[in-house]
Amino acid sequence: MTAALLGDVEHLRHLLTDLATNPTRSWARDPEAADLMRFCARKYAGLARKYGQSPHDAAVAAFFELRRPSLAAKRDPWAYVTTAVESNLKANQLADERLCSERDARHRQATPVHEAKRLDDGGWSVLSDALPVTPAADSVVRTVVGRVEPGEATRALDVAVYLLATYGWPVDVARVAVDYVSDRLANCGGRRRAYTYLRRDRHALVLLDLPHRSWLALLTALLGDPGQPETSDAGRGLLLRALLGEGNDTLSADPVLRAVLNGGAPTSATAVEVSRV
Repeated sequence: MTAALLGDVEHLRHLLTDLATNPTRSWARDPEAADLMRFCARKYAGLARKYGQSPHDAAVAAFFELRRPSLAAKRDPWAYVTTAVESNLKANQLADERLCSERDARHRQATPVHEAKRLDDGGWSVLSDALPVTPAADSVVRTVVGRVEPGEATRALDVAVYLLATYGWPVDVARVAVDYVSDRLANCGGRRRAYTYLRRDRHALVLLDLPHRSWLALLTALLGDPGQPETSDAGRGLLLRALLGEGNDTLSADPVLRAVLNGGAPTSATAVEVSRV
């Protein structure tokens, strides 16, 4: 079937009415219905690319709109379909960026949070809400706040996993948990904001299979205690302290981290093999 015929309003109205009323025809097996869906994929391909979606996504959105019983009676059915498809594609783009459902994206208020990005070596500038730290007497080279050399972010994450493992956390759980927190930290733009968001994140409890007490202990250890000054060890948190140059030995013996993590592991194990870290 030609594109000109499929794009004709009267032909579309007749086809939709016949598909809805003729018991011998169906959307699943009718060749004209299949041609119509392929036409929609081509027609809205450019619109789909504009919102970072595929032509298939546009065709699916058009399919649901074309099946509306009232569409055939509209003066210009294609105009209604185009508007609905664009609205759906825009909502899907927002859902992808905000890591939420398409339904939530349609009804959420405006937010400064934009496209989700994974925390990498260049993303640790979100920790720049802390003050610079004077180099210690042991000549440990500390990172200048807001400037992260390649590989330092990875080292900080590895240190965090190692410390959690020494306090009884299974290594695989610790690694997934640290990655999860660091990803959300990059999206939130600050440790305090990330802590406030994550402590109410029930999805994380299900994903990691953690009791709430272990989750709060993890957040306090990694991001710092929001009730403490940000210039103190308790307020900085494990991730920032590791990024500033503190190593495994120093952090393992730290009484602040010991007080937070001791007994907070999700299992009853008292020792975990950490050589895998």
